[in-house]
Formats: sequence, structure tokens, C-alpha cells
Amino acid sequence: MTNETNAYSAVIADLKKRRDELDAMITKLEALASGGAVNSGDTSYENKGDDNSQLSRGDNPYLGMSIIDAAKDVLQSKRKMMSPAEITNEIQRGGLVLSGDNPGNTVASVLNRRQKKHGDVVSPKRGYWGLKDWYPGRNFGKKSSDPAEANDQTSGSEQLSEQSRVVPLRSIDQP
Repeated sequence: MTNETNAYSAVIADLKKRRDELDAMITKLEALASGGAVNSGDTSYENKGDDNSQLSRGDNPYLGMSIIDAAKDVLQSKRKMMSPAEITNEIQRGGLVLSGDNPGNTVASVLNRRQKKHGDVVSPKRGYWGLKDWYPGRNFGKKSSDPAEANDQTSGSEQLSEQSRVVPLRSIDQP
């Protein structure tokens, strides 16, 4: 009976400790929601003092957003080309949780797919991303999703070279 009592006591003590941690987290979040400062050493939700940042203390504008929506919002707010690492840092600071070993590669892959599919996010310089609206009249080689449309865009010389190929015939009568 004593071992059972000790086991229950240990579980109860653990649960109380977890409850206290949750209460502390709730208090921090309430302070952040009301615009107040957090007094503990945990600054994961605070602005790190970057003067260029538009994030305010406790503001998580990208929480729950898709990667592409958050990345486009970052680019729009910064109004400059950014590397995937810079975009990743901003969206993570804004509350978007990215999993994986290298979130920068994830963001780069998402941006690359978006450029190929929709063309609204573009890479004007190797390793940097921006918005298509910033570069009017510039073609970034958005691939057509319609194969018939892609065939219509081939140049005359390409079409001629395909038509004028000579394929040698083999005679089946040769020994």
C-alpha cells in the first residue's frame, strides 16, 4: 500500500508542476495579448529589437497561414528581394511553425513551385525572391500548364528542325 501511495504522490506532484507551468504560460499569453511585457526570460514571442521589423511584441501575424501566403506577406511588407533564409526567419518570428531539418529549403521549394505554377512570386536574382508585380514587363519563364499552348510557343526553327530529321531505314533483306 505504501508503494501505491508514493506512486500516486509522484503523479500528483508531476501534474501540479505541469499545472503551474500552464498557468505561467497562460499568464504570459494574457500579458502579450493585452500589449504588456513578459517579465520572464522567455522571449520567444517578443520582438528581438530589429528596428526594420514590423512585428510588435506578441504579434503573431503568420500563425496558421500557409507558407506561401506568409512569404508573400513578408515580401510585400519588406518591399525588397529576400533570400529564403531571410523569409524563413521573418515568418518564424511571425508565429508560423516550420518543421523539418532545414526550413529554409522548405520555403525555397514552396517559392519555386509557386513561381512555376502561378508566377506571382519570382526569382529575379539567383537565391533571391520577390513579387512579380515589382517587375512589370519582365518575363521570368513561367511554364505553361497547357501542353497545346506550349507547342504553339515553339519557334519556327525548332519546328523545322523537328520536321527535317532524317531517320535511316534498315533493310530487312540484308544478310
